[in-house]
Amino acid sequence: MFSQPVRARRRAPNHFESVGGRSPGGRSGSAGLNIGNSADIVCLKTDHPALWNRSGDALLDSWIFAARDAVDHVWRRGQKVVTGGRHFARDQIAVRYHKTLEVIIGAI
Repeated sequence: MFSQPVRARRRAPNHFESVGGRSPGGRSGSAGLNIGNSADIVCLKTDHPALWNRSGDALLDSWIFAARDAVDHVWRRGQKVVTGGRHFARDQIAVRYHKTLEVIIGAI
């Protein structure tokens, strides 16, 4: 999470892209679409009502705060892991999540 004063007009540095020696995911190297860089890409549903007529910071804000279900596809390190808004390992992740919750709740 990052915070910035309400009066700020621009996003804090490093919000979308790397500024310096480390990229947002903790990997060293330069950011951007370059040969040899990790390809981490999020594709949003452009027809989602909360994203209509939005660009720049307004698009980012609308996605994060009003359209969490607008993710259509995600590529992580060049591998597609989300298609049609569903993670390829969703079922296995849900099983592990529920088992973990049972352990945590059982310990309370």
